[in-house]
Amino acid sequence: MATIVNGANGRTDVSSRETVSASLQQAKFSRFEVLSGSAHGVDSILRFTGSLTPPAGFIIESAGNSVISALDGGNIAASVLNTKTLYEVSVSSVSGSGHIHFVY
Repeated sequence: MATIVNGANGRTDVSSRETVSASLQQAKFSRFEVLSGSAHGVDSILRFTGSLTPPAGFIIESAGNSVISALDGGNIAASVLNTKTLYEVSVSSVSGSGHIHFVY
């Protein structure tokens, strides 16, 4: 918040204002990536390693036969999860024919 200071010469100093970026609240997620089995190959496996950073979560648009693997272990079929729901689970890999949006 800006602080207004009156100086000895009657001048007003408002230089303590926050910058625009500091006053905006930081979003929890900042990027989306999409995996579509029809575009990437139905039997392909997408592994989040190296320069492909693991996402912070995902949203299933259509499950198909996709299997999602959690970063610290465990697999789950996308078909047992609800569509259009944000799951804040870090993913290590995904395979199958589904259409899944990853959030970063």
